[in-house]
Amino acid sequence: MFDTLKFANTLKDAGVPSAQAEAEAKGLKALRQASFDKLRMNDFVCAGENGCV
Repeated sequence: MFDTLKFANTLKDAGVPSAQAEAEAKGLKALRQASFDKLRMNDFVCAGENGCV
């Protein structure tokens, strides 16, 4: 699981403004979720009778 609070705090500790750090953490979380959703969809499609195309 991706810890957005830890990631945002790491950015803040490095000098990134709070609002920017939190926005980057949210964006990265959304990107990772979209990637996982795509992988799950590929697994679902590949599980059919014909397998992966």
